[in-house]
Amino acid sequence: MDLNGLKRSLNFTKDNSFFLNIVLNDGSSSQFIGSYQIQGDRLKITTTEKLEQEQGKPVQRTPTNYTLYENATFSITGDILKLNYTSYPADAPVNTPAKFRRLITIDEGGLTP
Repeated sequence: MDLNGLKRSLNFTKDNSFFLNIVLNDGSSSQFIGSYQIQGDRLKITTTEKLEQEQGKPVQRTPTNYTLYENATFSITGDILKLNYTSYPADAPVNTPAKFRRLITIDEGGLTP
């Protein structure tokens, strides 16, 4: 997904590992690593580590323990993953949608409804 110079990609594996990669046009990037749980259409993602890299600099690793995509529900239609979650711009909760397109399937055992 490209949002004004921001590219995000998600990876869910069958062993319940989760990876979120974010790359900016300036070459800097962040990766969130963690695990996920599914209960019906509810999705809970907990991060355990964040890797950050600025162009030309070494990767910075930081332990984490927080929820991404708070109160998330999901649906999959064809190759589109739709997430609905709570975000907090300006300190007020907002229902926020996000869509991701499946590009390559290597591991069939990941996120399924």
